[in-house]
Amino acid sequence: MQASASLAVSFSYALRHPDAKLYDLFTSWLSGLEASGTWGEENRSGELVPWQLFNEAFRFSPWRELAPRQGIYLFGSAQHGLIYVGMTVGELKTRLGTRYFGGTRSDHPKSQFEIASTYREAILERGLDGIPESVKENHLRHHSDLRLRHAAELVLRDIHHVWFTAILASGDVALLAKEEIGRMENNLIDMGNSWNAERGHPRLLNKARVGKSEWQRIAKESL
Repeated sequence: MQASASLAVSFSYALRHPDAKLYDLFTSWLSGLEASGTWGEENRSGELVPWQLFNEAFRFSPWRELAPRQGIYLFGSAQHGLIYVGMTVGELKTRLGTRYFGGTRSDHPKSQFEIASTYREAILERGLDGIPESVKENHLRHHSDLRLRHAAELVLRDIHHVWFTAILASGDVALLAKEEIGRMENNLIDMGNSWNAERGHPRLLNKARVGKSEWQRIAKESL
């Protein structure tokens, strides 16, 4: 996580100095991520972790030590570039596990990624209507429909090949104050959209909604 730790320090400085070249820092960091490769059994130093290996990754360094920390997390895939930027002021592992990657029951997958993965084909064919009513009702008792929409749109972003990474300081040094984490998130969303646009990728899910015609086009290509 050396690249991410360095970016955290650089951003902390840059947010206090408007003349700093944030976008240059960001693109350099992304190059470092790509160079590190995909995390796995043969590459424990890779900074791009397939979401399906979430629990396994947090059993090893450096993710094991970073599990309780605050900060920024990002999702992406090779085909669609950056997908989503989020922040947590609580524990990183808890945030990722409860909202995105974990929470599966035999009849009601609860997390966004589990819903997207479980009902992928049905979602591609029917959009949100591809998610069973029982799952939607259970989800909406606790969360907004925005999470369900993002779950469905993750299917269009190559759900089976999405990775996650994080921007976190190492050691015992706190990353940033809560307000700075929020500013950092907003900056990363804007820069992520610029980076994607330069490479022909769609906008981040943070500030985008897939239109009906676009949904039909992508779904047809993905089936």
